[in-house]
Amino acid sequence: MQADPVGFHFIRQTDSLSFADTYACSNYPFLEPHTWNLTSDGGKAACEFPLVYALAAQCYSLTGPSPLVLRLLVFIISFAGFISLYAFMRRMTGNRAIAFPLALLCMSSTVVIHYASVPMVDGAAVGFTLTGLNLAHRGRGPGASAMWTRTGILAFTLGALLKVTFAIVPLAWMLSECPAWWQRISSTTSSYLRSTQVWTALVTTAGCAAVVAWYCYARSYNAVAGDSYFLTAPRHLLSLDKQAILDVLDAIAHRWKQAWYTNETWWLVAASGALCIWKWKHMQPGVAVKVALAVAGTLTYAFLFFGQFSDHDYYFLPLVPVVAMVLAAVPYTTILPDRSGLRILGWMAITACTFSSLIYATGKWHKRYAQPETMYSELPMSLAVIKHEAAAMAGNRPVVIIGDLTRNGSLY
Repeated sequence: MQADPVGFHFIRQTDSLSFADTYACSNYPFLEPHTWNLTSDGGKAACEFPLVYALAAQCYSLTGPSPLVLRLLVFIISFAGFISLYAFMRRMTGNRAIAFPLALLCMSSTVVIHYASVPMVDGAAVGFTLTGLNLAHRGRGPGASAMWTRTGILAFTLGALLKVTFAIVPLAWMLSECPAWWQRISSTTSSYLRSTQVWTALVTTAGCAAVVAWYCYARSYNAVAGDSYFLTAPRHLLSLDKQAILDVLDAIAHRWKQAWYTNETWWLVAASGALCIWKWKHMQPGVAVKVALAVAGTLTYAFLFFGQFSDHDYYFLPLVPVVAMVLAAVPYTTILPDRSGLRILGWMAITACTFSSLIYATGKWHKRYAQPETMYSELPMSLAVIKHEAAAMAGNRPVVIIGDLTRNGSLY
């Protein structure tokens, strides 16, 4: 695993490492994140909830400062999410042979593979959201403990705290479950069952409140510190002029679409969506509403953050759990009956598409590391060899590095 930040979004990688480094070196309070860049008041800046950064800083006391620590933390959380995705697919489809290639298909994206192991928390947000999806679904089973649902809500909350854009699936899940919770609370005669549902509803409310509170705090914190670098507000479609909209569409069509999924995968997702509409009566109870709300949330998200899709491939990542829901919602047991040639053909088609997509995605991923330097990373990477000498000369004085196009690349 490559330790130092390189290549794609070198800027954002070094921003993330700067958060972790300042926690470790300066012992700032948890709710006062800083970066090394002093354009704001003392480097104060906030964006995503700093849980992973603070945890990485604690690990530095054992390992010493290293980008590999943040990479490993993100990878561990991402990997747990991928395991949870398979478990979710298995429960939804009722068939391990179909669940495994479907789970792999969701992960067979250059973007998903890349951000599962870079020092940015986007991959961790994917992991928490997929974990929450699995746990929340498990909590809906007959006789299942309410703790599964509450733990799932906690995982959803952590994902949305890291990146609020990952609130699509949690909101879809919670909104679809609210009527059922209310019905159980108002109709049950058992005080135990009523208290169980009330506690679940309270945990859900607390999770939503925590996400809203953090991002309100982050905006206020940045305003007081004079920082406007980190995005804490949407860049919606209507805020762009015609040429900017065309540039975003061009970037999606020619730069990002194939980095997200192959054409064959997109066609399979579209076909799955069509099957969900056609066979919605055969879907598991409540799943149709969840998928419809998630798709509506995706369209809202695309509208609100449309401008970000021009230069940020990782803005696709919040759609991965939605793709997983669409693929899992198809009533495979109805469309592909047991012991039928049709099921074998369906399994072969899904498996072939999955492995073709994996081969393509891993090849594109290796190319990202084969050419690690970009116009943004070239100067900071060359300065890395004289980093200690520069720090010794500067002492405690601020450092200005002319020609560095990044915010923290030469400083972290």
